[in-house]
Amino acid sequence: MRALDHPDCERFLKALNDGVLELGQTLTQQELADALGLSLSPAREMIALLEAEGLVSVRRRIGVVIFAPDVKYVGAMFQVREMLEVEGLARFVAVPRVEWCAAMRPTHEALIERIRPATDPKSFEEEVRTLELAFHGSFVDAYRNPVVAEMYRNIHKKMFLFRLIRRTAVNVENTIKAMEEHLAVIDAIAGGDGPAARRALEAHVRGVLHRVVYG
Repeated sequence: MRALDHPDCERFLKALNDGVLELGQTLTQQELADALGLSLSPAREMIALLEAEGLVSVRRRIGVVIFAPDVKYVGAMFQVREMLEVEGLARFVAVPRVEWCAAMRPTHEALIERIRPATDPKSFEEEVRTLELAFHGSFVDAYRNPVVAEMYRNIHKKMFLFRLIRRTAVNVENTIKAMEEHLAVIDAIAGGDGPAARRALEAHVRGVLHRVVYG
């Protein structure tokens, strides 16, 4: 089991997403345990796992400090993501993807229509997250390398927290924009145009980065 898949680490990530905890926050181990509804012993085990992943740091006489990614770190993570996905895409389009495109396009279109009237981003958050992992993960899975796949999914979980830097950037308009960018990639793949698919994917990743940092 990957560290971030541990149930208590999942609880920590959910608490961040729900606003129970905040990026950059400092707490004692007991305060963190209480916030998550854990006893101190399992909380300490969780903290060790999170520290190994760089999501918290334990500072003597200060407490547990939750990470607060700066623009440089966010940019570096997006660069790694883009490198993995672009190379994976090249492998992915080496064979026809008729069935994949036929499934992905209507799934995206249906989600966009469900999102349009929404007022609370949390109402579609999990569905978007699932589709994003399925879409982007398809390219990474083309490596057929379990180490790369595990590394990418770990990166994906961390990057999902970047939305918390600017919560207002997570809205209907930006989510639909991201889904439309996905559709541009899908259409290029369906048309057998690998270079166009690459350009569309690169534009999407950089567009998400811009929205995360600048709103």
